[in-house]
Amino acid sequence: MAFHFFKKNKDEKDQEQKQRSKRRISVEPESKAASELLSPIDPLPEEFAKATLVDVLPRDLEQITRGSKRKFTEELTYNLALLKEQLPESNLVFEQYQVGSVSKKNVVIAYLQGVANEEILREIRRRIGAIKLPAVLESSQIERNIENSNISPFPQAETTERPNVAESALIQGRFAILTEGSPTVLLAPATFFELMDVPEDAYARWPIATSFFRIARYIMFIFAAVLPGFYIALTSFNPEFIPTKLALLIAANRESTPFPIYFETFFMMGIAEAVRMMMERIPSVFGSTIALFAGIVLVIAGMDTGIIGGPVVIIVTLTIISSFGIPNNDLRMSLRIIQFFTMIATTFLGLFGFAVAFFYIAIHMVSLKSFGIPYMAPLAPMEGSAWGHTILRENTRIMPRDETYQPQHDQQQGRVQPKTRDPKAIDPKALAIVLISAILEFELFTFTKRIVQIAEQDAWISILLAIPIVSLFTYLLVKLISRFPQESFFEFSKKIWGKVLGVTIIIAYLGFWMIFVGMSFQNFGSVNQMIFLPETPMIVPLGLLAVGAISLSLYGFAPIVRFFQLIFPFMILPLLVAAALSLRSIDLQNFFPILGSGWLPVLQGTLLFIGVFQGIELILFIGPFFKDKKALMKPALISVNFLLVLILLQTIMAIGIFGVENIKESIFPGVDILSGITLPGFPVERFELFLTLPWLMAMFTTIVIYLYLITEGLLHLLKKQRYRKALTIFVTVSLLAIIYLIPGTSLAIQLRNLFHYPSYLFLYIIPVLTLLVAVIRRKGSLK
Repeated sequence: MAFHFFKKNKDEKDQEQKQRSKRRISVEPESKAASELLSPIDPLPEEFAKATLVDVLPRDLEQITRGSKRKFTEELTYNLALLKEQLPESNLVFEQYQVGSVSKKNVVIAYLQGVANEEILREIRRRIGAIKLPAVLESSQIERNIENSNISPFPQAETTERPNVAESALIQGRFAILTEGSPTVLLAPATFFELMDVPEDAYARWPIATSFFRIARYIMFIFAAVLPGFYIALTSFNPEFIPTKLALLIAANRESTPFPIYFETFFMMGIAEAVRMMMERIPSVFGSTIALFAGIVLVIAGMDTGIIGGPVVIIVTLTIISSFGIPNNDLRMSLRIIQFFTMIATTFLGLFGFAVAFFYIAIHMVSLKSFGIPYMAPLAPMEGSAWGHTILRENTRIMPRDETYQPQHDQQQGRVQPKTRDPKAIDPKALAIVLISAILEFELFTFTKRIVQIAEQDAWISILLAIPIVSLFTYLLVKLISRFPQESFFEFSKKIWGKVLGVTIIIAYLGFWMIFVGMSFQNFGSVNQMIFLPETPMIVPLGLLAVGAISLSLYGFAPIVRFFQLIFPFMILPLLVAAALSLRSIDLQNFFPILGSGWLPVLQGTLLFIGVFQGIELILFIGPFFKDKKALMKPALISVNFLLVLILLQTIMAIGIFGVENIKESIFPGVDILSGITLPGFPVERFELFLTLPWLMAMFTTIVIYLYLITEGLLHLLKKQRYRKALTIFVTVSLLAIIYLIPGTSLAIQLRNLFHYPSYLFLYIIPVLTLLVAVIRRKGSLK
C-alpha cells in the first residue's frame, strides 16, 4: 500500500511554521485567565483544506466492522483537516493551546459552537491552562492532567483514533482534544455508558438487535468484574447456596488439588494476566499464538498434575471471555483492578466481602464526575430520555442528541445558558427510588412474624386496611413540605412551632433516629453472623459497613440519590423473582378461616403495621433537594404503595407456604420462605441468596440516609458546617456503640417490638399537627 502525505518544499514549510508560531498561545503569564490564554485557531490554509485526504497506516487499536476505515495519525494538521472534512459546518471551532516548558507542543480543542456546553468549555480551558509539564509525549499526559480524579481506576475521557467517533461526539455536544504527535484523540466529558458504546451500534440496521448486544455487554462487564470473587465466596464460605449436584462435582474435583480455592483462583488469574501481557509485548505477528500456546500448556499441565481444578479454569475462562466484551481498552484495564479487589474482599469475608466491594465500587462510581457530568449518567442520575441512545438504542430515523451535554436555551431572553447541575435540583421522580431504598429494610426478615402473632391468618387483611391510611398520611406530608419549597423540617418547624419548641422537636427526631439506626446496626450484625460470617467478630463487618456509609454521606445528598438509583435494580428484581417463584408453593388452606378471630386482631395488626412502617417521615427533611415540591406527590404515593404491595406479597407468601404456627416458631420468616423454594436442576436451587444480598443493600441504604440526616440536623443546630466530617464520624461511632448496649438478639427483637409506639408520634402525630398549625397560623406558601 502506498502512503501519501502533504509535500511542501523548505520555503513553504518555513512559512507555515511562522504562521503556526503566530497562532500559538503562550502559557507563561500565570496571571492571565484561561479564557484569555485560548483563542480560536486561524482558518486553515485554503490549499490545505482542499487537499485530498488519503489512507494512512492502519492501526488495530479499534476494530472496524462497519463505517469509515480512516484513522487519525501523529500529524496534527492532518487530523484537523480530517475533522474539517467530516464536519464542514461553519460552527466547528478549533482552539489551539501550547503546552510544555522544554518541548512545546500544540493541543487543540475542537467543538461545535452553539451545541457544546460553554461551562464545560471554560473548565477544559482552565485545566489545560494549569498543566505544567516539561514536554507532552502523548495525549495520555494531557488526559491525566485534566481528568477529575487521576487516582480513579475509571477513565474520565474517551480515547479514539476514528474520525467518525469524534464527529459523533462533537454532534452530541462533547469536546475533542487533539495533541500534536499523538494519533489518539480525547473525547470529553465521558460517562461509563459512553465508554461501553461502539460506533457500530449506531450503524446497525435493526435497533432490537443493537439493544440486545448493548445489554449483553453490560452483563459481560458484571460477569467479568465479579465472577472470580463470587466463586471464591460461594465455594469457601457459603457452599449451601450451590446446587447439590454441582457442589458434589466441585468437591470431587478438589480432592486431588493441594491448594485452597482462593489460591487457585489467584494463580489462574495471574496466568491470564501474564498471557495478556505476552500478547501485547512480543513484537511479532506470532506473539498472540505463542502467548496462547504457553497459557494452554500451563493450564493442561496444571490440571493433569492436580495442581489446579477444572471448575476454576472454567470460571477464569468465562471471566476472560467476558472482559473482551468491553469495547474500551482503558475500561478493560480498570476491570482487572476490580476483579482482584473483589477477589481479595471475598477471600477474607465471603459473600459479605462481595457486598462490601460492590458498595465501595458503586460509591466511587456515583461520586465520580467527568467535567461536572456524573459518571453514571443517564442511569444515576436517571434520565429516561437518554436511555434510547445510551443504555439501549431506540428506533429513530435521525441521530438523537444526548441532552446531558447540551446548553439550555432561555426562551424569554433568547440566549444560550450553560446547563448546570445544582445538587439541590434533583428530579422529583427520584423521590420514589429514595423512599423505596430507605424503607425496604423495614424488618424484611422479622415483620411477618410480628403481625402474624397478632392477626394470624388474617394478617394480609391488616395490611390491606393499612394501605389507604399510610397513603393518606403520605399525602399530608407532601402537602406540608409544599408550603415551604426552599426549606426542610429543620428550618420551617421553628417558624411554625416557635424556636424553643421547634428545636426540641428536632432534637427528639434526632434521638429517635439514633436509636432506630443503632438497632438496625445490631440487627444487621446478628443476621450477618447467622448467615455470612459466624466466626468473625461483629465489629469487623459493621466497621466496614460504617466506613462506606461515612464516605457516601460526606459526598452529599445528590451522590446518595445516584447510589440509590444505581443499586435499585439489584435490590428489587431479586425480590420480585423470589415472589414469583414462591407462588406455586402456596397452600390456600392456610388462609382459612377468614376472620376466624373477628375484626379486633385485624385492626390491632393494622395499628402495628402503620407504626413500624419506618421511613415516610423522610419526606419532611429531603424535600428541598428536589426541583418542584408539588411534583413530589405522585412519586411519593407510587413508592409507598409499591412497598405496601411488596410487603403484602411477602406476608401472603409466608402464610401460604408455612402456615401460622410455623411462622410463630420461626426467628427469621423471610429467610425461611426462600429456603423452602427449590428448583432442581436450576443453577441456584436454594434462594436465600435472592433475599440476603438485597437485604444487605437495603440495610446499607437505610443507614446511609439516616446518617446523613442526623448529621444535617446536628449541623443545623450547631451552625458549624466546617465540622461535617468530624461530626459524621462521631455520629457513626456513637451508633456503633449503641449495639453494645443491646447484649443479645432476643433483647434487640423485644426493643423493635416496642419501637412502634414512639413511631406513631414521629411518623404521624407531629407532622399532622405541624400541618394543622401551619394552616391555622397561615405559615408557608398558600399556592
